[in-house]
Amino acid sequence: MPERTRRKSRGRPRAAVADRGQWTGSPYRGTPLDLDDALRRLEALDPGAARIVELRYFGGLTEQEAAVGAGVSVATVKRDWDFARTWLISQLKPGE
Repeated sequence: MPERTRRKSRGRPRAAVADRGQWTGSPYRGTPLDLDDALRRLEALDPGAARIVELRYFGGLTEQEAAVGAGVSVATVKRDWDFARTWLISQLKPGE
């Protein structure tokens, strides 16, 4: 992550992880390793969308900040974010 982006994201809340690897506030009930595996598959499918997930979800950046960090337009961030969320949810549904 670029240093400028890293500085901006300091002090922002991160994704909360409850006991036994369950992500709070989500229907997803897998382990962080399941999420990592899905993110690796997403990166193979669409590296740009995977980068936006890194910046927005793990970096805590806004759409505008992620656009600057990734060197793309805000519209591209929105499109990639929507695709990545939908794709990840489809990959991480309980029982599938």
